[in-house]
Amino acid sequence: MNATTSWHYDVRERTISESRAIAGVAGYERNGSFTTLAGYDGVDRVVTTTRSSGEVVTTTYNVAGQANSLFGGAQGLVTNAAYNILNQPQVITFGNGVKTQYLYFGLDYQVGGNPYQFYGRLRQIYVTTNNCVLGYYCHTGHPHANTAVAGTHS
Repeated sequence: MNATTSWHYDVRERTISESRAIAGVAGYERNGSFTTLAGYDGVDRVVTTTRSSGEVVTTTYNVAGQANSLFGGAQGLVTNAAYNILNQPQVITFGNGVKTQYLYFGLDYQVGGNPYQFYGRLRQIYVTTNNCVLGYYCHTGHPHANTAVAGTHS
């Protein structure tokens, strides 16, 4: 496989394009060149990404400057994102109705003993749609074992 990547920058040293040329990938029918373009707002946040296919992905931001939504054309890829006081993702709602919720030690779940021992560390992730759990991850919070439980809806 032969591949090259090049980047182009504007006068403010922001990446405005990334080009990739790929050749010789067995079984990959899209050998060729792929270019992605980026557009920025006044505070240097990427607000548009134009893919090689011509699709334009638009990113919106909340008042705190955190990514709030992604739209590809008229379709919502991410329709809403919420963050906790530590700027960690709390809930992400996707355009297909799937929702991912993140719970953290000390913020959403209290540990017995020292309440600051795991403060801000990820405790649980739930992936749901229509109030049905599709998958989950749960850290046990045991101080001597970094263990977790994961599963999917069957």
